[in-house]
Amino acid sequence: MRTFEFDTKSWSAVLDVYEAICEALESSRWHGHSIDALIDSMVYGGINGIEPPYTLRFLNVEGACPDVRNEITDIATYVGEALVWRLAHYGNAPTIVFQIAQ
Repeated sequence: MRTFEFDTKSWSAVLDVYEAICEALESSRWHGHSIDALIDSMVYGGINGIEPPYTLRFLNVEGACPDVRNEITDIATYVGEALVWRLAHYGNAPTIVFQIAQ
């Protein structure tokens, strides 16, 4: 399984989170910068150049600004919920692991 590591200590805006994830997953330039857009591309697929399985590891989150910390946590929560929903309704779900290191 691929692992993508993101050092968040220099991130100062929520946009930094989305730009880093989209770059790592080789998203199209038109990819949105929202949790819903990530759910569409990560959980349902066919949009990013890199498809699951993969791990997204966020490092130094404690040192990032509060908005960035909250957004990373929200993304992990809502993508996780979407994976559970897809499994319950479609019988399958991709493997996407979030690791948030302080």
